[in-house]
Amino acid sequence: MVIVYVDTSVVIAKYKHSDSLYQDANRFFEKDYDFVISPITLMELYSVLARIRTFIRLEQGLENANVDTIVAFIVRDLKLRLVARSFMTRLQIFGAKIRAPLEYHLAIKFSEKLRLKTLDMLHITYAYMLRKILSYFVTYDDDILKARKSIERQVGIKVRRPSELV
Repeated sequence: MVIVYVDTSVVIAKYKHSDSLYQDANRFFEKDYDFVISPITLMELYSVLARIRTFIRLEQGLENANVDTIVAFIVRDLKLRLVARSFMTRLQIFGAKIRAPLEYHLAIKFSEKLRLKTLDMLHITYAYMLRKILSYFVTYDDDILKARKSIERQVGIKVRRPSELV
């Protein structure tokens, strides 16, 4: 079974009919893959949908739905599996020891090598935490796609556009 970590950009493109990637996203979600998301993806979905909900097209009856309902619909509609790993670690920063989620520790570790924006880095580090089960990390994000060779070399995650897996 092909297990794919789906970036928020791909999920949004599936419902944003005006997006140039809409058709591509539709073809991708027709595949028989195991689509996984992280709590980071879920949080980002809430944030993005709260801002763009008037630009997305959902099934009839959901036009006036709140963001909770829209997110629940999307997760079910796309058969997204939320995979949550919750590990804490100790970081030593400027002589102080603090407890922090493992993905933050990993983001700090990979940040200088990958030079991604914060949310992009957190997605990649979460995918890294799932690397033993993941086949691919799929995105439309230009920054992640530009860094894909470095991500594969440094982190061991294969990054693809949805069209590369259709």
